[in-house]
Amino acid sequence: MTDTKARWASKTVWATLIMLLSVAIRGNGSNLGPLDDQISSMILEVITVAAAVVGLWGRITASKKLSA
Repeated sequence: MTDTKARWASKTVWATLIMLLSVAIRGNGSNLGPLDDQISSMILEVITVAAAVVGLWGRITASKKLSA
C-alpha cells in the first residue's frame, strides 16, 4: 500500500460516520417521523449493522492508505 487517497474517499470513513450518526439518533431517542417507535428503532439498527459491515468490508479491501 504505497498510494494514498483523501479521507473523504474512504468507504470505511463514510461507513463509520453513518454508523455513528445512526447510533447518535437512536441514543437521543429520536424517531423517524410518523413511523412507530419500534419500527424506527429497527430501521436504525439495520442501518447501524449495515454501516458496520460496509466499514469492515472497506477496510479489508483497502488498497490505498489515507493521506494525512
